[in-house]
Amino acid sequence: MKRLFLMVLIVTACTERPCVNRNANFEQLNCEDLLYKQELAKVVRADSSRSIQYFLEDYREKNGKPQLLIKITMDGLCAKAWMNVLTNTKGLEALLTKKGKGFHGAELKELAYRIEQDSLHTDFTIENAEGVID
Repeated sequence: MKRLFLMVLIVTACTERPCVNRNANFEQLNCEDLLYKQELAKVVRADSSRSIQYFLEDYREKNGKPQLLIKITMDGLCAKAWMNVLTNTKGLEALLTKKGKGFHGAELKELAYRIEQDSLHTDFTIENAEGVID
């Protein structure tokens, strides 16, 4: 009986929270649209609880540089963002070496990134992560 309980606990602990959005822009716009990225930047900057979770959705290279499509979830938010990745990004070495293969859905723990904005662009750039939970 104890083994069954432990297994259920592990499965429950690794699941994502349900996708719910309080902001209709995240349902109606493409994650590469400027308004979508501006709204996302505003929401994640305002989160002081640090309850945000990050999950890998996809990998691509743009202009020869890696980008990760990250699913961002927290209470009232379920959004995605293409994030640039620095070549020496700590904590993501294996994921980058394998170009994301085998890591779909993996949680990125303690993801640190910067948001660079002006009137024409909003860009997210990953600086490091504590690790990847696959």
